[in-house]
Amino acid sequence: MNRATPRTRLASLLATHLPRVAFRFARHLGLSDEQVGRAGEALAARWLARAGLEIHARRLQTRCGEVDLLARDAGTWVCVEVKTGHAGPRFRPAGRIDRRKFLRLRAAADCVASEFGGRARIDVVEVALRDNGRLDGVRHLRSLDAPP
Repeated sequence: MNRATPRTRLASLLATHLPRVAFRFARHLGLSDEQVGRAGEALAARWLARAGLEIHARRLQTRCGEVDLLARDAGTWVCVEVKTGHAGPRFRPAGRIDRRKFLRLRAAADCVASEFGGRARIDVVEVALRDNGRLDGVRHLRSLDAPP
Protein backbone atom coordinates (compact mmCIF):
# COMPACT_ATOMS: atom_id res chain seq x y z
CA MET A 1 0.00 0.00 0.00
CA ASN A 2 1.33 3.42 -0.97
CA ARG A 3 0.82 5.73 2.00
CA ALA A 4 1.46 9.43 1.89
CA THR A 5 3.95 10.72 4.41
CA PRO A 6 3.02 13.64 6.68
CA ARG A 7 5.32 15.82 4.58
CA THR A 8 3.56 14.98 1.29
CA ARG A 9 0.13 15.44 2.89
CA LEU A 10 1.22 18.86 4.16
CA ALA A 11 2.57 19.76 0.73
CA SER A 12 -0.72 18.79 -0.93
CA LEU A 13 -2.77 20.77 1.59
CA LEU A 14 -0.58 23.85 1.14
CA ALA A 15 -0.72 23.59 -2.65
CA THR A 16 -4.51 23.50 -2.59
CA HIS A 17 -5.41 25.87 0.23
CA LEU A 18 -2.42 28.19 0.75
CA PRO A 19 -0.72 28.50 -2.63
CA ARG A 20 1.45 31.51 -1.72
CA VAL A 21 2.90 29.61 1.23
CA ALA A 22 3.41 26.57 -0.99
CA PHE A 23 5.43 28.63 -3.49
CA ARG A 24 7.60 30.13 -0.79
CA PHE A 25 8.49 26.80 0.82
CA ALA A 26 8.36 24.59 -2.28
CA ARG A 27 12.05 23.71 -2.14
CA HIS A 28 12.02 23.00 1.60
CA LEU A 29 8.92 20.83 1.37
CA GLY A 30 10.11 19.05 -1.73
CA LEU A 31 7.00 19.95 -3.73
CA SER A 32 6.79 18.25 -7.10
CA ASP A 33 6.18 20.21 -10.29
CA GLU A 34 2.60 18.89 -10.23
CA GLN A 35 2.03 20.23 -6.71
CA VAL A 36 3.45 23.63 -7.67
CA GLY A 37 1.15 23.56 -10.70
CA ARG A 38 -1.85 22.78 -8.49
CA ALA A 39 -0.91 25.70 -6.25
CA GLY A 40 -0.79 27.92 -9.33
CA GLU A 41 -4.23 26.69 -10.41
CA ALA A 42 -5.67 27.36 -6.95
CA LEU A 43 -4.24 30.88 -6.95
CA ALA A 44 -5.47 31.51 -10.51
CA ALA A 45 -8.99 30.32 -9.59
CA ARG A 46 -9.12 32.74 -6.66
CA TRP A 47 -7.74 35.55 -8.79
CA LEU A 48 -10.31 34.96 -11.56
CA ALA A 49 -13.17 34.72 -9.04
CA ARG A 50 -12.15 38.08 -7.59
CA ALA A 51 -12.12 39.45 -11.14
CA GLY A 52 -15.77 38.42 -11.52
CA LEU A 53 -15.59 35.09 -13.36
CA GLU A 54 -17.55 32.11 -12.04
CA ILE A 55 -15.37 29.02 -11.65
CA HIS A 56 -17.34 25.91 -12.70
CA ALA A 57 -14.70 23.17 -12.80
CA ARG A 58 -11.05 22.43 -12.17
CA ARG A 59 -9.06 19.98 -14.27
CA LEU A 60 -12.03 19.22 -16.49
CA GLN A 61 -11.52 16.21 -18.75
CA THR A 62 -13.19 16.59 -22.14
CA ARG A 63 -13.07 14.11 -25.00
CA CYS A 64 -10.59 16.51 -26.65
CA GLY A 65 -8.27 17.15 -23.70
CA GLU A 66 -7.99 18.66 -20.25
CA VAL A 67 -8.97 22.19 -19.26
CA ASP A 68 -7.21 23.50 -16.14
CA LEU A 69 -10.10 25.78 -15.13
CA LEU A 70 -13.54 26.16 -16.66
CA ALA A 71 -15.14 29.50 -15.89
CA ARG A 72 -18.11 31.52 -17.05
CA ASP A 73 -17.83 35.18 -18.03
CA ALA A 74 -20.97 37.02 -19.13
CA GLY A 75 -22.48 34.01 -20.91
CA THR A 76 -19.22 32.79 -22.45
CA TRP A 77 -17.43 29.64 -21.35
CA VAL A 78 -13.79 30.39 -20.55
CA CYS A 79 -11.26 27.57 -20.87
CA VAL A 80 -8.32 28.67 -18.78
CA GLU A 81 -4.82 27.29 -19.14
CA VAL A 82 -2.70 28.07 -16.07
CA LYS A 83 1.06 28.31 -16.46
CA THR A 84 3.10 28.55 -13.27
CA GLY A 85 6.83 29.04 -13.22
CA HIS A 86 9.81 31.30 -12.86
CA ALA A 87 9.84 34.49 -14.87
CA GLY A 88 12.74 36.56 -16.04
CA PRO A 89 13.31 39.58 -18.22
CA ARG A 90 13.17 37.48 -21.40
CA PHE A 91 10.98 34.55 -20.37
CA ARG A 92 7.44 34.24 -19.05
CA PRO A 93 5.62 31.01 -18.07
CA ALA A 94 3.02 31.53 -20.84
CA GLY A 95 5.88 31.23 -23.32
CA ARG A 96 5.69 27.45 -22.83
CA ILE A 97 2.47 27.35 -24.86
CA ASP A 98 3.55 26.37 -28.35
CA ARG A 99 1.43 25.94 -31.47
CA ARG A 100 0.71 22.27 -30.73
CA LYS A 101 -0.46 23.02 -27.18
CA PHE A 102 -2.58 25.90 -28.46
CA LEU A 103 -4.30 23.62 -30.99
CA ARG A 104 -5.12 21.16 -28.17
CA LEU A 105 -6.56 24.03 -26.11
CA ARG A 106 -8.63 25.15 -29.12
CA ALA A 107 -9.98 21.61 -29.55
CA ALA A 108 -10.86 21.38 -25.84
CA ALA A 109 -12.62 24.77 -26.02
CA ASP A 110 -14.63 23.57 -29.03
CA CYS A 111 -15.61 20.44 -27.07
CA VAL A 112 -16.72 22.58 -24.12
CA ALA A 113 -18.83 24.75 -26.44
CA SER A 114 -20.52 21.73 -28.00
CA GLU A 115 -21.04 19.86 -24.69
CA PHE A 116 -22.29 22.81 -22.62
CA GLY A 117 -23.73 25.00 -25.37
CA GLY A 118 -22.77 28.55 -26.18
CA ARG A 119 -19.47 30.13 -27.06
CA ALA A 120 -16.06 29.33 -25.58
CA ARG A 121 -12.83 31.26 -25.50
CA ILE A 122 -9.29 30.45 -24.39
CA ASP A 123 -7.61 32.47 -21.64
CA VAL A 124 -4.21 31.96 -20.07
CA VAL A 125 -3.36 32.86 -16.50
CA GLU A 126 0.33 33.18 -15.88
CA VAL A 127 1.53 32.75 -12.28
CA ALA A 128 5.08 34.10 -12.26
CA LEU A 129 7.51 33.20 -9.48
CA ARG A 130 10.80 34.80 -8.48
CA ASP A 131 13.92 32.71 -8.00
CA ASN A 132 13.34 32.63 -4.23
CA GLY A 133 9.90 31.08 -4.81
CA ARG A 134 7.88 34.15 -3.92
CA LEU A 135 5.02 35.22 -6.12
CA ASP A 136 6.13 37.76 -8.73
CA GLY A 137 2.70 38.38 -10.20
CA VAL A 138 -0.39 37.06 -11.91
CA ARG A 139 -1.17 38.01 -15.49
CA HIS A 140 -4.44 37.24 -17.28
CA LEU A 141 -4.25 36.93 -21.08
CA ARG A 142 -7.79 37.01 -22.47
CA SER A 143 -9.24 35.59 -25.68
CA LEU A 144 -6.20 34.04 -27.28
CA ASP A 145 -6.40 33.48 -31.03
CA ALA A 146 -2.82 32.26 -31.32
CA PRO A 147 -0.04 31.11 -28.97
CA PRO A 148 1.26 33.97 -26.78
